[in-house]
Amino acid sequence: VATSHNWTGLLVEPSPHVFEELQRRAPTTASPHVPVQAALCARSAPAVPFYAVSPAAAAGDDMPSWVTEIGSLRSDHARGHQGILGREIPVEQIEVECLGFEDLVSRHGGVMDVLVVDAEGADVDLLATLPLDRLRPRVIVFEAKHEISWGESEAVRPTKVMSLLASLREAG
Repeated sequence: VATSHNWTGLLVEPSPHVFEELQRRAPTTASPHVPVQAALCARSAPAVPFYAVSPAAAAGDDMPSWVTEIGSLRSDHARGHQGILGREIPVEQIEVECLGFEDLVSRHGGVMDVLVVDAEGADVDLLATLPLDRLRPRVIVFEAKHEISWGESEAVRPTKVMSLLASLREAG
């Protein structure tokens, strides 16, 4: 959809091997999508722990290919996928840069037509930090299904999602 409408965006991906795949799949160097290797966080930090499945570790273990796309800033969330396979998943800790929206905008500009956030449960908290005065995407896509309340009760989740939607609607 983004290509047919000539929309622009940033591809922010913390996992080095998934980032390499994104770069490999980029249609041309003239692509309107700029790949950025970093985690998207509420606040910037030079290095934060990121938990991911290494392709090398998963290759010899007869794992499905999607396993190497598992990654999270929370080790319990990354390891929580073990129940799906019924066995241990080789999760490794790596250090990645963490960029907040403010730094992302200052480094790469505020032009972004499409914003897709898949922050493994931190989507709503992350989007609450979106500087709508400088970054005005036409379309925002996020996942509320895995909204991990990060220490809050499950009753808070729908309220947070509705509050975010109301604030985005008010901002236009």
